[in-house]
Amino acid sequence: DRQRALMLLSHMVVALIEPNSICYNAAISACKKGAGWQQALMLLITMGRAILEADLVNYNAAMSACAKGVARRKAFALLNSMERAVRNQMPFATV
Repeated sequence: DRQRALMLLSHMVVALIEPNSICYNAAISACKKGAGWQQALMLLITMGRAILEADLVNYNAAMSACAKGVARRKAFALLNSMERAVRNQMPFATV
C-alpha cells in the first residue's frame, strides 16, 4: 500500500533513522503499484538530497511507476538519467 510505505518512510526520518536505498526502493515500488508516479519521482529526488545514490533498482522502479501512469516521457528522461548515474557508479575494473 502506497500510503503506508510513504508514512513509514516519513516516520523513519522523524525518528532520525536514515532510510537507505532499499527503504526508498520499497516506497517507490509501492508508488508504482498505486499509480503514484509523481510520488515515485519525488522519492528519487529526495534520495539525491539525502546523499544516497539511486541505483539501477531505484531507477527501474521509478520508470515503471511513470510508465504505468501517464508519464511515459518522464520514464524516458529517467532512462537517460539512469544511464549517466549507473555509468558513474561502475567500478573501473568492469569497464
